[in-house]
Amino acid sequence: MKRFYKHLLFAASGTLLLAACKKELSTPYPENTTPLVRTTFEGVVKDQDNLVIDSAQVTAGGVTIYTDANGYFKLSQVLVDSTAATVIAGKPGYDADTATMVTHSYATHQVVFTLSPSH
Repeated sequence: MKRFYKHLLFAASGTLLLAACKKELSTPYPENTTPLVRTTFEGVVKDQDNLVIDSAQVTAGGVTIYTDANGYFKLSQVLVDSTAATVIAGKPGYDADTATMVTHSYATHQVVFTLSPSH
C-alpha cells in the first residue's frame, strides 16, 4: 500500500510540475519584452528660425527616410515598441532632435522637430 501512495504522490507531483510549466509558456510576451506595433510618424523638420529643413534624415524602428523640399516626412507602418517609440531627426551641420512617445497600432503620430545649428 505504501508503494501505491508513493506512485500516486510521484504522479501528482509530475502533473503539477507540467501544469506550472505550461502556464509559464503560455504568456503572450517573453519576460522583459514589450509588444511591438505598426504605426506611422509624419511631420516637419524645421530650424530655430522656423524655416523648413530639406533632406533631413528621420529614423524610427530601423527605417530611415529624408525630408522633402518642404521639410515634410512620413514613415509609414514602421514596427516600434508600443511603450516608448523613439523618432530621431538630424542633418549634418545641426544637432539631432529626438521625440519619444507611446504609440498605438496603425495610428498616425504627428511630430515636429526643431534642429539647432551645431557648434
